[in-house]
Amino acid sequence: MLFPPVRKKQRAFPRFLSRDTLSGYMSDLIDLYYWPTPNGWKITIMLEELSVPYRVNLVDLVKGEQFEPAFLKLSPNNRIPALIDPRGPNEEPISVFESGAILQYLGRKFGCFYPREERKRVEVDQWLFWQVGGAWTNGWAGSPFPAVCPNPDRLCYRTIYAGSRAPVRCA
Repeated sequence: MLFPPVRKKQRAFPRFLSRDTLSGYMSDLIDLYYWPTPNGWKITIMLEELSVPYRVNLVDLVKGEQFEPAFLKLSPNNRIPALIDPRGPNEEPISVFESGAILQYLGRKFGCFYPREERKRVEVDQWLFWQVGGAWTNGWAGSPFPAVCPNPDRLCYRTIYAGSRAPVRCA
């Protein structure tokens, strides 16, 4: 799957919009900086489940766009996904990087999939961090990573298979 699933539950845009209304609507969209990897898919799934309108901005890992200065301002560890919410806390824009942090932020903001009671939140966090930290890192053989870094002799490929989470350049 190259692009996130198409929204079928509701229309992304109201049927009749004036130019002014449309520009206001577009400025309220969450901007997702994404490439079709398991980490990117997690966020599109969450946004779809929340029925939150969002705009996908592709960050081409094959071309090395994750190392561009503009993207590094959003995600200093040069990894996708990253998100900008124009209506963050106190109605101020906020950027969030790392899939686990984004999932927590969205769950808290929209009051869904993330409990308010501390004991239940700890239980959710345990599973979230387990998933983010290692549930799928040992399964790279079945992932899209070889398409991003097809040369198994590359440092990035060896580093991921060795289980390191350190950011590495894959170019």
